[in-house]
Amino acid sequence: MGRLPTDADPSKSPRAILPGESRGVSPAAVSQPAGAGEERTLSPGLWIEQGDGRGYWYELRAEKTSIGRDAGAVSFAIRDSSISRHHAVIQRQGGRWTIADLHSRNGTRVNGLPAVGPCTLEDGDSITLGACKFLFRLVMPVVSARDILNPPEEWSQPATGTTALLLPAAARQANAAACMETSSGVRMPGSLDADPEAATPDLLGKSERFAESCRLARSAAATNATVLLLGETGTGKELLARAIHRSSPRRNRPFRVVDCSALTPTLLHDELFGHAKGAFDGAIHERKGHFELADGGSIFLDEIQELPWDVQGLLRRAVELGEFYRLGGEELVKVDVRVICATNVDLEQAVVEKKFREDLLERLRRRVIRVPALRERPEDIPVLANSFFLDLRRENPRIQGFEPAVLDALCAHPWPRNVRQLRNVIHALNAEGPLVRLEDLPAEIRQAKPSPRPFEPVREGVTNLEDVERLHIQAILNLVAWNQSQAARLLGIDRGTLRQKLKKYQLQAP
Repeated sequence: MGRLPTDADPSKSPRAILPGESRGVSPAAVSQPAGAGEERTLSPGLWIEQGDGRGYWYELRAEKTSIGRDAGAVSFAIRDSSISRHHAVIQRQGGRWTIADLHSRNGTRVNGLPAVGPCTLEDGDSITLGACKFLFRLVMPVVSARDILNPPEEWSQPATGTTALLLPAAARQANAAACMETSSGVRMPGSLDADPEAATPDLLGKSERFAESCRLARSAAATNATVLLLGETGTGKELLARAIHRSSPRRNRPFRVVDCSALTPTLLHDELFGHAKGAFDGAIHERKGHFELADGGSIFLDEIQELPWDVQGLLRRAVELGEFYRLGGEELVKVDVRVICATNVDLEQAVVEKKFREDLLERLRRRVIRVPALRERPEDIPVLANSFFLDLRRENPRIQGFEPAVLDALCAHPWPRNVRQLRNVIHALNAEGPLVRLEDLPAEIRQAKPSPRPFEPVREGVTNLEDVERLHIQAILNLVAWNQSQAARLLGIDRGTLRQKLKKYQLQAP
């Protein structure tokens, strides 16, 4: 890990910053200078990349650190509405660190994959809680005392309760470059200039089908086996492939994406394996293909069924032996590449129809993961809609939430284009009032008929008015992600009355 560059006086030695210090510390609070050339560090901890306290370092000093919005009940409090009161817990178990989600509303992700049970953390892992992002580091370099004692005006304020090390924007950028750039020029997940697609919230859900896909993906990430992702268009297969790569030992190496449906058959050989100088008219230089550029890392082949028959034979050899010839070349090229493929068709049927090679299919499906369609996990629709709504609200803070009929319509729609379609619909909403109404949705979604779910108190074991009221208030709060102002409006009461009822029925946000 590289040193953190600063603009401090080079004649002065770096100083360690004591836990609990942040803005405006006094010189007496800074420890004695380190020896010449010695680097002082805090370890381990969380680098806050996005959200409340961006640019701060939170040192994990305790064996167990709870994270959430409730400053009075958690170790690390974060002022963000996308964070649940008790969101996640990080703890040291033996010689390893783990993170577990505490049934939060917006979920916990590690390297893009939802945390299913306690997940082991490795140095450099990217952690996402709601809309907030963190980088887990076992060791973090410290800036000089001069930077801390003379903080620039643009430095942000710390998160509530944060044991923080405050860094200026320039130092944050320099630290990301120094700590995360590899010899291949590829950056680890969590870097400030990481691929924005890797940070999308599409990989969210609490359904058993989705959880099973995530468990299989996490298991596959620990191996070098080829992975075949099966699923309809828009289910998030590329995002899952990126998450597998970021969770694998190859995370610091390249990740290449090839859309096989977007290339003509004559171009696919060149794109995948490159060409030699003089291979054809205009080939005045040797060109490396995606496989060679992905050496040591992973390659994702989307729409694998679109590969021509002859290219399928070349791919089989590259997958099995890790070797190939460039187009028009005589030199055998050897690479070490992990192959992840995706398709939305039945490849076994394609084998029967002589459209796909059986020997290639056998080598591609060492690990098979089926990504469920959105209609197969309707219980995840409110979770995803709420996550996409956070993006919408950042652009239009005036919009506060959904009317109950909107969520009913979203859950009733079959979503033929899956999560991608849901995301696009939410991001395109343009409500006139504080709540998104049914008429704000596209016509084809408004016309979807939700399945009737009548409230039957006796059948549900509810026999008195107080129980009915408690369940109704809880249902409304869940619909609006526990926004008390919005819930009070929908219930037709003021916020003070709602608070009294929350206290009476001992209701708390998840």
